[in-house]
Amino acid sequence: MQNLESTTDLLNDLIIINNDRAEGYETAAVEAKDLALTGLFEAMARDSRKFASELSLEVALSGNDASTGTSTAGKIYRAWMDIKSKITKADRVAILNSCEEGENVAIEAYEKALVSKTGISEELASKLVEQKNLIVEGLQTIIKLRDTVYANA
Repeated sequence: MQNLESTTDLLNDLIIINNDRAEGYETAAVEAKDLALTGLFEAMARDSRKFASELSLEVALSGNDASTGTSTAGKIYRAWMDIKSKITKADRVAILNSCEEGENVAIEAYEKALVSKTGISEELASKLVEQKNLIVEGLQTIIKLRDTVYANA
């Protein structure tokens, strides 16, 4: 029973992080004045919603309730992102830096979950690795875009 509860808690934490991530990217898509960034952020928000949905299914299959909300930290982060984007007038570098911070938080959460292996099946661990790797790819894209902006400045 303890393992099931721990696994559910772990998955619910990842669901909340993905909900935060999705809302953060939806905010970034609105704030970005660059169509390339808007498309990227919308795709990353969709990925996060998909990840949260997949994890919610895992929680439901275990007979538990999945988290549906976002974290207080995520709400604070999005509020800061809103303020920062208004101050910087949707500065591309500032938005990409904010996204990089969020991606690092998500990656750290996945790594923590994978290290704990609390009642996680091999199949679920594989799904978490796959999701984490897609987040890492997104982070690499964000870093490349940001570095391109710096190089062209």
